[in-house]
Amino acid sequence: MLHHNQPHGWKGYSYEWNDAETEATLLTNYKDKDFNGQIWHYPSRAHCDSCHTTISGFTLGPEIGQLNRSFVYPSSGITANQLISLEYINVLMNALSEADKSTSFYAIDNELYSAERRARSYLHSNCANCHQPTSPGGGNMDLRMATSLADTNICNQPVLGDTLGLSSPAIVASGEPDSSVLVLRMESLGRHRMPPLGSDMLDSQAMSVIRNWISDLSTCQ
Repeated sequence: MLHHNQPHGWKGYSYEWNDAETEATLLTNYKDKDFNGQIWHYPSRAHCDSCHTTISGFTLGPEIGQLNRSFVYPSSGITANQLISLEYINVLMNALSEADKSTSFYAIDNELYSAERRARSYLHSNCANCHQPTSPGGGNMDLRMATSLADTNICNQPVLGDTLGLSSPAIVASGEPDSSVLVLRMESLGRHRMPPLGSDMLDSQAMSVIRNWISDLSTCQ
């Protein structure tokens, strides 16, 4: 959980429920626990601080671009734009600007949109909180959706860290997903794993889309 405590700001805490789910204990360090064959990672306070940063806005959650889509409201059966609906019922603190209304991200499984739009949306939502200017992620990548591909500093750019055994690697090698360290890190479950925390399963659907996007890349513009 995240707690805002003046004057220290946002701090993260992990609690572990007992087997009866009647009481939770505050953990002082990280812990991994097996639940029916799936490993659940309890982050330490330092782990929480590594992602919930000033540049990410501390509280990671849905953004304007993710909410700006049609939604079927089960109580009424009405299909309406989720963002406009939230504004209508006065949930939003500020009125939506025209820029807000034109900002959209694209679901990884929505095949109505190109692999590029879905891949860039996925990287924004899952990676950009650590990989953008002045953020704690390594290198000088900027994986935000609004950044042009040329300015992301990933396309045909040299790898600053471990090359993962590739002879001619790039962060994203246009047309060559198997030579793209970004892909190999996302497909790894070892020490090279990205993201390094809170993810112990491969997202096969996302990786298929990202591989298709890189395969189709012929230019970094």
